[in-house]
Amino acid sequence: MADIIYEKFIHRNKLITTLSNNYPDIGFVQNDFHKLTPEQKWGEWSNHALHWIAPVLNDLPIRFFDALITGGIPIIPSGLVPFVESLQIPANYYSVYRPLDLMNPKPLLDAEGSRFTQLGSQGIMERHEFAMEHFHIDKIIDK
Repeated sequence: MADIIYEKFIHRNKLITTLSNNYPDIGFVQNDFHKLTPEQKWGEWSNHALHWIAPVLNDLPIRFFDALITGGIPIIPSGLVPFVESLQIPANYYSVYRPLDLMNPKPLLDAEGSRFTQLGSQGIMERHEFAMEHFHIDKIIDK
C-alpha cells in the first residue's frame, strides 16, 4: 500500500509515515509508479488485501475505489463514513479506523486481514462486482 506525498498536507504525510514505521508496505510511491502500465498498476493494487486510505483534507480518494474494484478492503477514517454511506456502499465492503488505531494499527489490521481471508475469493468477487456495477465509468456515463 502506497500513496503520493503531498507537501501541503503535513497531517496526512505524518499519518502515512507513522504507519510505515510498523508496516513498511505502507509508504509513499515513487514517481516511477505513474509510469506503470494500467496492467502493472492493477497488479500492484490487487496484490494487497487491505488498503489504508489516507485522504487529502476530507475527500474520498480514488484509491478507495481502486481498492474495491481489485477486491480489497479499503480502511477509511471514521470521518469519511457519511460519504461512503451516501453512496450506499455496504458497510461490510470497507473498514473504519479511528485516531487511536493510528497509534496501534495492529489489532485493526489483524482483524481485517482475518476477515479478508474468511470472506475468501467470494468476498473479493463481491467487492469487485459491486464496484464495477456502481462506479465503473461506463455505468456512471449510462446514468
